[in-house]
Amino acid sequence: MNLFKITLKRIRAEKITSLCLIVGLVISMLMVSICTSFIAEISNAGDDKMEYAPPDGLMFNSKLEVEEKVELSDLLKPMEQLKEGTGVIFNGLMVNVDGRGVDTYTSVSAEWFQDDTVWHYPIMEGRYYTTEEIKNSEKVIVVGKDILNNTYLKNAKKYIKIMDEEYLVIGVVGFKGKRSLWDSRVFMPVTALPEYTENDITDGDFDCIFYTSDKTSESEINTYIKELKTEFPNYSVSALHELETDNVVDNIMVSMDILFIISMLGYVVSLMYSVNMVSFWIAKRQFEISVRKAFGYTNKAIGKMIFKEMFGLCLLSFVIATMIQGIVSIGMNSISNYTLKLYHQNIIVGLVVVLFTAFLTSIWPIVKTLKIQPIEVIKG
Repeated sequence: MNLFKITLKRIRAEKITSLCLIVGLVISMLMVSICTSFIAEISNAGDDKMEYAPPDGLMFNSKLEVEEKVELSDLLKPMEQLKEGTGVIFNGLMVNVDGRGVDTYTSVSAEWFQDDTVWHYPIMEGRYYTTEEIKNSEKVIVVGKDILNNTYLKNAKKYIKIMDEEYLVIGVVGFKGKRSLWDSRVFMPVTALPEYTENDITDGDFDCIFYTSDKTSESEINTYIKELKTEFPNYSVSALHELETDNVVDNIMVSMDILFIISMLGYVVSLMYSVNMVSFWIAKRQFEISVRKAFGYTNKAIGKMIFKEMFGLCLLSFVIATMIQGIVSIGMNSISNYTLKLYHQNIIVGLVVVLFTAFLTSIWPIVKTLKIQPIEVIKG
């Protein structure tokens, strides 16, 4: 309540300049908050990816050195010896999705599994492809929701072209109302890969993920290696390790663009404006401060008063900025791929920014008050 009274008193004393100060702080804090939401969303997406990762997933790199051409069926046949509940993902593959630019490549996860009860990526809409569709090499896929922009309707069904081959979109991977690290990924049966991408596997150097429902992935990998070596003695495996989620910091740095730069510049400009404005107020309040000192106020007490005033104004600006973002997010979820959803990180980062801003904007004005002496009362 005391903080509220101090803040209200400062606004009443300097109506125009206080309003300008608050508007500047609100804009800069709003932009910082939107960036915080974006970072929180990526962080949460990383957590979701680990939570919904393939059970007991083990990744390894396969190397196959042969002179003659290897058919994909030769690499898949040994998988028939794997037990039910086992799934395989061929990772690290890239495809060109029509409509996303000639030089833009999209990650694809090519899957094979023994039965339809195995683990699947979380489906937001539609269904997953079946073992029968994998066996028949049917051109069906599921996609991340960002890929939906490149689909088209045909006979009341969604289709998409990948490397000039047409695929039926039967499902969407991800979560409603929030982003995931799969939003820009394509998922398809390994038997339905475009010919060009299939060659990335049959060339003999490819990444695989094995997963099982009963934590026997390593055993199934050994079974696969043993079966494949009967046909290809030179087959080898390296870098066997558990799955890891994408580096969140790398994702943030890759996604960093003009909004981050504008946010930082806006915050620095509002910070400089705030310092100048408070210094201006101090110059106008020399008589008031000298009177306070004459009546026993210490430099510490006056410095505390100035800090409280700035903290109150910064806190008010933060509350207004958060309310604006919350209200706007009701009508629209994002702006230019930046989420407007509020997370608990917004509150934490916002309060840190409030303290940091109040501290920085108070230092120089407080230093100026140290030079003001009680003798100013006589001059006044």
